[in-house]
Amino acid sequence: MRRLTAGDFLKLSRIVKKGMVDIGRIDFTRKPGEDDTAFGIRVGRDGLIALMDHCYEDMVDFLVDLSSKAREEFEAMPFTYPMDLVLELSESEDLRAFFSQASALVKKRQQ
Repeated sequence: MRRLTAGDFLKLSRIVKKGMVDIGRIDFTRKPGEDDTAFGIRVGRDGLIALMDHCYEDMVDFLVDLSSKAREEFEAMPFTYPMDLVLELSESEDLRAFFSQASALVKKRQQ
């Protein structure tokens, strides 16, 4: 998987906006001992999975782009490959930083 870019932020933001319908499926309850980063990663990962219902084509295009493969090559990969990418994405330092900052902003707005 390639490194995330500013363009990815915009793509992911568009996907999230389309998928706001599924926001109720995400558990926003902070687990005991969960710091901002862990909370952000968990919510982000669950959000990406929930978004697949309403944003399938956008998500496929995003994952294909992240994989640096042609669409046909991506679709020929093993069955679990898309989930492997989502898991790798959820563990990326760039996404961790993004969701940590987003979590801090949400927390600040709730005060």
